[in-house]
Amino acid sequence: MYKDLTCEKYIRELSEATPAPAGGGACAMAGAIGTALGHMVGSLTLGKLKYWDVEDEMQELVDKCTALENEFMALVDEDAEGFMPLAEAYKMPADNPIDAAKKVAVMEAATSHACLAPMKIMRKLCEAIEVCEMFADKGNKSAQSDSAVGALLCEAALKGAALSVFANTELMNDTNIAKELNDEADAMIAEYSDRAEAVYKLVFDRTRK
Repeated sequence: MYKDLTCEKYIRELSEATPAPAGGGACAMAGAIGTALGHMVGSLTLGKLKYWDVEDEMQELVDKCTALENEFMALVDEDAEGFMPLAEAYKMPADNPIDAAKKVAVMEAATSHACLAPMKIMRKLCEAIEVCEMFADKGNKSAQSDSAVGALLCEAALKGAALSVFANTELMNDTNIAKELNDEADAMIAEYSDRAEAVYKLVFDRTRK
């Protein structure tokens, strides 16, 4: 699906007046790119005598990056697929009480379903920021800026995916579920935005003369 498109084709698809792909999938793609930047730092660290004391740790992180990148790419499509039932629900008629009640029920289920992918994306972005932290701290210093760029991309994607969550929870009638999702999203932003910015500051202070 979308993850198999060329970069140029994906950008063109994003620009079209269609419900998907949209912001959530773009955040997953940004997460894959941010993770790959951290991955590059790890790849440039492995096998270097100067960093031999962290060789095993770097290998574990590189392996985790590979898994995260694959998960993000799958989430590009999962987000689009998760939104389509909601897009269809919007089109349902509500011209009489029976149709209106049916539409409300379908909308509620579709809205909850549409939250699943962006919440997964957010959780994976938190993992990606943790990985970038480690690469910035212990990885090859000649590529340290890339770990910071990766962290910042993931931070932006984290906030963006949260907007997808909030756009859906706002429509929910079940306020308990909405609050639970909102609270988890808020907590991830509060912690991991600061952690991503700390990676940036660490690299900035090392490199800015």
